[in-house]
Amino acid sequence: MNFKLILFIVIFFLTMNTYASEKVVLHIEGDEWCPYMCDENAIKQKGLFRDITESIFNSQNYEVKFEFMPWARTLKRGEKGEIDAILAAFKEGREKFIFHKIELIQSLQSFVVLKETNWKFKNFNSLKDIHLGLILGYIYGGNIDQIKNNAKKISEIGGENGLEKNLMKLKNKEIDAVLDENHVLQYYIKKLDLSTSMKFTGNIGKRAGLYIGFPKVLPNSQKLADTVDKGLTKMKKSGEYQKILKKYGLTVKN
Repeated sequence: MNFKLILFIVIFFLTMNTYASEKVVLHIEGDEWCPYMCDENAIKQKGLFRDITESIFNSQNYEVKFEFMPWARTLKRGEKGEIDAILAAFKEGREKFIFHKIELIQSLQSFVVLKETNWKFKNFNSLKDIHLGLILGYIYGGNIDQIKNNAKKISEIGGENGLEKNLMKLKNKEIDAVLDENHVLQYYIKKLDLSTSMKFTGNIGKRAGLYIGFPKVLPNSQKLADTVDKGLTKMKKSGEYQKILKKYGLTVKN
């Protein structure tokens, strides 16, 4: 065997090993929604959903690159296939995305008002008495149409830090109530030191699952969704999923 042939074989196998070891980059976007999606530069933790997503895909030779964006913009970019996934979403009203079957967590949507307020959510009809603060692009467990059809007035806020802005508007009595995910509300009320001035006053609908959404326009989306299901099953069986929940002070609720 001559020297050139040996050199060719060596280079060939080195090249193949390099390609095999290269990770596929997944570009994922979402808005800051701690304790689910957190800014690690601020609190040194990435959040429950980011931890789960990275654990699943890193083990399958993917590299996850996550970027915070306003939710309405994330949805538009996801629908066009400009990013690989959105994190995190309800299935309802998201027909342009493919979802895994096993939810990341069961989510509960809750109302918050000032402590001196007597209003309490009983049913959609009770919304006729309040000016409600929402986030642009959110569907609130699939209940957005009923909310908009019944509320006295709605103010939807876009851009970054939408929930924090809504809570400050509530504090300043610019709106009567804020609706958002229960654990997320708890986190930001504590962060903004508003616990003594605000209270929870009812939940809307039943618990609904939150998922990673993969654009239907991208060819690998179903494969990625299947990867999440396999990964979640493995994480729950090994106890890794439960450990991550505990890290953020959360438990599984049926």
